Amino acid sequence: MADNGSDFNTKRFSGDGNDGAAAYKVWKRGAKAAIVVQQTRNTPAAALGPGLYTLLDGQAARAVEILDLSEINVEGGEEVVFAHLDDRFPDEVAADCL
Repeated sequence: MADNGSDFNTKRFSGDGNDGAAAYKVWKRGAKAAIVVQQTRNTPAAALGPGLYTLLDGQAARAVEILDLSEINVEGGEEVVFAHLDDRFPDEVAADCL
């Protein structure tokens, strides 16, 4: 993960490497905090999904490339991005329980 220069002020996420699920868990916590900050700055709700989308590289970007901008450029679009990433990088504890 590398620093990002966007207004989101959080790190990028690729999911590449041996432990993508663990890295995703850490990145997601930071990304959710960045969303809260953006909301306090009155960022339009419809901009949050595309903002997250721009932070993705590698396997993570491939996991969401099937999404059309119209699916994430809406209020709640960030949850659509997170849902696709959750499917691609499941929590290890939940996956172990299956």
